[in-house]
Amino acid sequence: MTGFSLIKNTAFELDGIATCIVRIQEDGSVSLEDTKSGTYSTQSVERLLEAYTQGRICQPSTDIAHSRSSGAYGRPFAELPQKQQALALRSKRYLDGIRTHGPLCWTRKSMEPRIREVAQKLGDARPPDVSTVYRWHRDAMQSADLRCLVPRFDRRGPRAPLTNPEVVKLFMQALVDVSTASKGWTVQDAQAQLQMLLDRENRSRPLGEQLHMPKLRTLYRLLDRVEEYDLAIFKEGEEAAKRRFKITRVGVKTTRILERVEIDHTPLDVFLVKDESYIPCGRPTLTLLIDHFSRMPLGYYLSFGGTSMNAVIRALRHAILPKTPVAEAVAALKIHHKWPCYGLMDELVTDNGLEFHGSSVEVACFLLNIQLHFCPARQPRFKGVIERYLKTVNYTFVHKLPGTSLAKWTDRGDYDPLKHAVMTMSEFQHVFEKWLLDVYAQTYHKGIKTTPFARWCESAKVNPPYLPDSMSKLVDDLGISTTRSLRHDGIRLHNLYYASGALQSILRAYGEGVKVRVTYDPENLGRVHVWSPDSQDPVVAYATELDYAAELTLTQHKLLQDIVVKKGQDETDLKALMQAKIDLAAAIRAQFTGKRLRDRKRAAKAMGISTERPKGTPPVTNSVETSAAQVDDARSLSRKSKFAVEIPTFTVVQRNWN
Repeated sequence: MTGFSLIKNTAFELDGIATCIVRIQEDGSVSLEDTKSGTYSTQSVERLLEAYTQGRICQPSTDIAHSRSSGAYGRPFAELPQKQQALALRSKRYLDGIRTHGPLCWTRKSMEPRIREVAQKLGDARPPDVSTVYRWHRDAMQSADLRCLVPRFDRRGPRAPLTNPEVVKLFMQALVDVSTASKGWTVQDAQAQLQMLLDRENRSRPLGEQLHMPKLRTLYRLLDRVEEYDLAIFKEGEEAAKRRFKITRVGVKTTRILERVEIDHTPLDVFLVKDESYIPCGRPTLTLLIDHFSRMPLGYYLSFGGTSMNAVIRALRHAILPKTPVAEAVAALKIHHKWPCYGLMDELVTDNGLEFHGSSVEVACFLLNIQLHFCPARQPRFKGVIERYLKTVNYTFVHKLPGTSLAKWTDRGDYDPLKHAVMTMSEFQHVFEKWLLDVYAQTYHKGIKTTPFARWCESAKVNPPYLPDSMSKLVDDLGISTTRSLRHDGIRLHNLYYASGALQSILRAYGEGVKVRVTYDPENLGRVHVWSPDSQDPVVAYATELDYAAELTLTQHKLLQDIVVKKGQDETDLKALMQAKIDLAAAIRAQFTGKRLRDRKRAAKAMGISTERPKGTPPVTNSVETSAAQVDDARSLSRKSKFAVEIPTFTVVQRNWN
């Protein structure tokens, strides 16, 4: 009998230390010897039994290694095939049966009657031989684990391939060569490369030592012996293999809302149409922020402009501000739950996209006291919450909408998403927020053991969100930031000039050429915010040609400049730009009626169709509401009237000499 027993010479490990029982005292205490250091100690029987129940006593590792090396099956018995389990149990029944007749005498005359009697009781027509039963008995006595009776069918056959080891080595070299040349290699490609290597090797070998080309079937068997990690290196590259076969540690832990927020983009798998004409515009790009603790989406921005710094800034602004109900674009579709998410986050986690490394995003996070954290390159698991949520948006919500493109075009079959596209930007926004607030936010989440909505509300009671000092400060901090020189004709930005009476004071206090910080909205080039070197608050400067720049997007302005340049005209010529506005509006209308989806998506981008402007802004508009005072103020410093500047007093700006 093997196992742990309180008898003399029993060896075991106590707290990982090799120990042996030396003597059992008359008072019931046990003398123990540390077999490594040779020291002695005394323990009570109760304490040893308590240590056993706590798992501190186990079989010596040397005995375990001996039982494994002797051929015992090391995995759980239940994992064995039924046939091997039945054979092992059969062996055990024979051993139990022959032991019921007293002491064992291992002679054929003595053992054969016992074996036949056990076989009759078991109904076994083919009883084992005496030598076989003796081998079972010997293994069972030498091993502490009766799994030694399991027949080891897995050890049958040769351990190594019968192919010449040098051929195997050249085959591995052939795999390296073909995988380096192309990741789409096949075994036939490796076979051809191996033939070339064998021919090269055989040139220097005698005729009797020539290496022979194995058959294709043999190469497939050799490939099956290659580890999956090495195959991944051959097919995907070393870095991809390391990411794929790396056991990830437990993710980041957060304790409250807005402690960690993740942001990312994804193209949605759905085609949207233009308002009124209902012509498909293409697939929009979603930029979204999600709270790591509650798994609650904080804000988003949707447009046809792709990934950009503007999309990041606008999504961040939407996430920080309190939410207002979306316009009901779909009749009879009511959103029953509010969107309670708002506030400044402590940490913003992004990938290494160029739009996140822009100075405007970094400046905005600095001004709002947000820690900007970049994940390692090509390591999406470092922001797995947003990655998984964006997949949920596409697979759980978008793929069920009319006009969905599905994840792969091969999944469409006869389905044409362009013919089924019916949703406009405003309708999609309404339906998306309905799903977000009434479906996703109210669904039990296994990762947080509750719903995202309940998790947010519960944490918000203990840790209420914080907002910036004022709404105007938030708008100023979340603009696209740059630096410009203030001249006598104002500030030049994107070949547009901006001026106001407040800029005259800055010019008078600091002189011409002073560097000032400027923030602008790429969705409206009609005005900018300007900070003087010593100012804490900005001043507003309007475009000197406000009739042209008001409500004009940066994308439209660049397109207009391209049109003017192609005609060989000056890109700053206002008359030419105004004419280009008319031409661009006509071109956009023509693109929307064209057959190519690429042209229609460019037209949607040029019109600035997004969640903030579902119908877009055409290049030519008559709805600009600008006061006459603003126009006169902007034109007071026009570059065409250099000497019209009046000398101001120091009532607005005074230079700080401290």
